[in-house]
Amino acid sequence: MKQNLFWEAWPKPQKLTYLVLLVAFALSIIWMAFSYFKGHENTLDWNILAQGDKASVVVDQFKVGPFNLTQTTENTIYFQKYAGTAPAINTFSYYAFLAALSVVAILTIAIISSFSGFWYYVGVSIFAFFLSSLKFELLLLFGEGNKVGLIIALVLFLPLSYFFHSVRPDISILKRFGAFAFAAILFAGLVQFASDLSSPFLYLSTSFTSSALVLSIIFIFIIAHEIIALFVYILYGQGLKSVNNGFGHLMVISVIYLVNVALALLYEIRLIDWDFLYINVFLLLVISAILGIWGFRQQENQYEFMMKFSPQGAILYLIMGIGCFVTIAHFQTTGNDPGIEVFRDFILYSHVGFGLIFIFYIIANFAALLKSKLAIYKILYKPTNMPFFTYRFGGLIIVIALVLRANWQVPVFQSRAAYFNGVADVHYAAGDPLLAERYYLEAANHALNGHKANYALGKISEKNNETVRAKVKYKAAIAKNPSPYAYVNLTNLYLSEDRFFDALFNAKEAAEKFPNNPEVLNTLGLLYGKTNIIDSAIFYLDKAAKISPEQGAALSNIFGLLAKNDLQNALDSALSDYQIHDDPISRNNLLVVNNKSNQYKGFKHQPADSTLSAIDATLLNNQSINNLFSEDSVATKYLIEYSDVAANATFKEGLEYVACLGLYKNGDVNTAFRKLNWLANSSEKIAGKYFDDIGLWALDQQAYGVAIEYFNWSLQRDYEDAKFHLAIAFSENQNIPQAIEQWQALSDGKDESLKPIANQMISILTSSPASFDGKENELYLYTRYVLSAQDTAVFKSIVDKISSPEYKAQAILDMANKLWKRDWTDAAVSVYSQLADLELSDQTLYNKIQHFELKMLAEQGNIRGLAQKVNQGITFSSEELTEREYYKGLISEASGDSLNTAKSYEYVALRNPFFEEAVIGSARYFNKKDAFKAYHILLNALEVNPRSIKLLKAYILQCAEVQQNVSGEIALETLQTLVTQKEFKEIENRYFELVEKRKSVW
Repeated sequence: MKQNLFWEAWPKPQKLTYLVLLVAFALSIIWMAFSYFKGHENTLDWNILAQGDKASVVVDQFKVGPFNLTQTTENTIYFQKYAGTAPAINTFSYYAFLAALSVVAILTIAIISSFSGFWYYVGVSIFAFFLSSLKFELLLLFGEGNKVGLIIALVLFLPLSYFFHSVRPDISILKRFGAFAFAAILFAGLVQFASDLSSPFLYLSTSFTSSALVLSIIFIFIIAHEIIALFVYILYGQGLKSVNNGFGHLMVISVIYLVNVALALLYEIRLIDWDFLYINVFLLLVISAILGIWGFRQQENQYEFMMKFSPQGAILYLIMGIGCFVTIAHFQTTGNDPGIEVFRDFILYSHVGFGLIFIFYIIANFAALLKSKLAIYKILYKPTNMPFFTYRFGGLIIVIALVLRANWQVPVFQSRAAYFNGVADVHYAAGDPLLAERYYLEAANHALNGHKANYALGKISEKNNETVRAKVKYKAAIAKNPSPYAYVNLTNLYLSEDRFFDALFNAKEAAEKFPNNPEVLNTLGLLYGKTNIIDSAIFYLDKAAKISPEQGAALSNIFGLLAKNDLQNALDSALSDYQIHDDPISRNNLLVVNNKSNQYKGFKHQPADSTLSAIDATLLNNQSINNLFSEDSVATKYLIEYSDVAANATFKEGLEYVACLGLYKNGDVNTAFRKLNWLANSSEKIAGKYFDDIGLWALDQQAYGVAIEYFNWSLQRDYEDAKFHLAIAFSENQNIPQAIEQWQALSDGKDESLKPIANQMISILTSSPASFDGKENELYLYTRYVLSAQDTAVFKSIVDKISSPEYKAQAILDMANKLWKRDWTDAAVSVYSQLADLELSDQTLYNKIQHFELKMLAEQGNIRGLAQKVNQGITFSSEELTEREYYKGLISEASGDSLNTAKSYEYVALRNPFFEEAVIGSARYFNKKDAFKAYHILLNALEVNPRSIKLLKAYILQCAEVQQNVSGEIALETLQTLVTQKEFKEIENRYFELVEKRKSVW
């Protein structure tokens, strides 16, 4: 192996210089390979855009008679879509390109200065032409756009080269390089300080484009035959040493190779599109370039008239290779696809043309030796018949012919487009988008359907809201060199114009081109998610999530679709199949899915700051909804705190609404009613929904008159769901004419699902009980909705006909409740006694009966019985905490525990105005020390529950206690409309007796 490392025998300075360049050669290949595999990701990236959507969630359920009512709210879910970013301008690549090509140029002039005679002048002339191509006038040196820069460059480099050529030819290449490098540094300093441009070297880098392309193409021509030369080495050189029928093998291998290269060329120029594994163009170049390191040495006799291989030829080869690979890498890093296409075309043209002629060259010169086993490789570049120059010239003719056949203007225009793309990038980086757009247009006009320029113009057009132009540019960008970024951006534009099918077809085409691109699959999945084809949506999102599990967008979108389309049954599968991301949107959508299935997950989101972002507010809302499904009390204080921050005004209403739901869940009915009522009166958009929610709460609290008022207010704000709820409230309040009218309207309405219910209720409200004989459900409904508290005799006759324990027990409990609400305690107890000996299987009904019994024991003052009953294991939900605390207060009061008694009564005093017994009990207790406190407790409850007979009676008497006679007389007027004349006279007499008594005290 050591013998092949020809530089080992060189003097140390030359050897070190060569090894440094060899490393740079390898690094340039690595840079090219790295940028090649990154592809469009070199300049483009993804923006993730979150779009909010709504999913209806049931937050509470109420059983009102036979009706199962639900309270719903909307949770915000986010669907994350991708959009390609504007092209990133990699200024580092431009500077690296400039630095590398500058070093190549300096080394080149150093080597040219060592050329012999005539060739030195040829080389210097070419170098001078190179300097003139750099357009130094564009740098505005000394504020002028003249040729002063070129003149200075010529003065710095040409005399120095002549000095080394003619005066001191003995100076080594390394020292020459140092001298020219110093001259280059002087010129760079001049440019830096004399140029009027803010980034002159960035502009200068674009001027190297043309020269770099020419240098690279020459290098590609030089190495185009190296793979076939390798075949010769393997068959006739030191590789295998002896091969039978070497000529046949050489011809077969060479033909196979050339056919594959030709197929790649036909594919490249779009004459074929077969499902075939084509040769990788740049791999072909890399192999040829590496082989050329030794191959160029073998060719020394072909250029020794001009220079020696050691070290001039060896160094020249490496710097040409570095220039070629750096140029390709730079084009790839900056996404300059027209320049890349020039390389792809010429690599294939040259390998076909020069490769074909090289075979003829071998046959012409070594025909007699091809059937032997001699080491022909050693004399491969010592022709006998066909000169090596003839091979070069013949190969060049074929390359020119191929270029002309394919249209010679294409590589010319693509080269100019590559230059214009670079200039546009530089102007964009310098903060001049208008000039950048102009040069991108030039590039797009020169390279038809070039991706870089058209994509950049598409993004600029999008930014300027020129959607038609943007679509045209994106279509051009994907026509020849498609990228997922252009496809997705075009899809998004179609969607913005509501052209759904155009968007879908475009996304499907993108998925065919890029079947494993997660962003494209995510886009297609979201599009299907807008249709009823949810399976396809999940399929593509699932594929995206599995291809790129580190990205959370596809998974969060799956959760969003599960929530949006009520697919909770797929949740467990989704949770087991994927790695759940901790990003806010994934967590939010997962929360909504759990909310849809009423599953408490205990997720805690803590915003980083008191000022909330949109996702923070959404997470807090959805998290608080999820907390409603827990067994523990729901924390609401933090929601109020966030809503009170002035910067969170946008989210204030939503936070306060969810806080109201939590307050009601915790049993703080009073605060929940008041806050939500305030929200309803101040909301512009969804007041009807808020009023309807309050009405549902009132139904749940058996305050049917209050519910009627709120449902009417909801209907006044066009909330359609309130119609059904109002019909129920009229029925429960036994406003039979109004109930019939409301049910009839529903029967005649458009909602088919409500018609059977409406017709049944009309039948119940308009028929006699005899028509329901044998129909226990209808008999039960008749007792609930038609019989009043006074109809106890008729009730008993009907209930005796009901054999079902559940229907009988429910009917008895309903009648006992009617009597209880009328404050007819004895009659309620009498009816309740009919429940004795009934065996119930309905646990919910059984629990209601048990809690009603606790009320009766408390009202009767049977504290011992109450304590025993509570200790038997009756459970209290979070909504029943007030009830539990009230009973604790009664028991503590009876035992003389004044401290705990005061705590309990303080707790229940303002919690639930519909739990009249607790309100009245706490007022009674505090009246002993502070009559006005007792008065305010009762007044507070009446403000929310103004038609409660029990509260009115207690309030009237308390008005007398504190001498609030006007308020007391107004309350008497209200009470007179709710009770019998006898009841009214009794309370009126007690009121005036107490008034007189208090007058005498005062």
